[in-house]
Amino acid sequence: MLRFVFYLFIAWAVFRILDFWWASRRRAEYARRPHTSNPNTRSQKQQEIVVTYDPRQTRSAVKQDAGEVVDFEEIEDDSKS
Repeated sequence: MLRFVFYLFIAWAVFRILDFWWASRRRAEYARRPHTSNPNTRSQKQQEIVVTYDPRQTRSAVKQDAGEVVDFEEIEDDSKS
């Protein structure tokens, strides 16, 4: 039992050392690249959404006729198991 705990501790220590080593390599690689806001994002922004909120505004800024009304018919599912 003591031998198992010892081997478990050695495996944990090796894992921590390798994790620290890989993380430091990743940080060094990121430092060499041109800076972006997030290293995992693409270089071009696909979309940007800006929301301006005014709590004093009482009316909606969206027009009432915006959007589309779709008629639908509800169908019962008879294949319930």
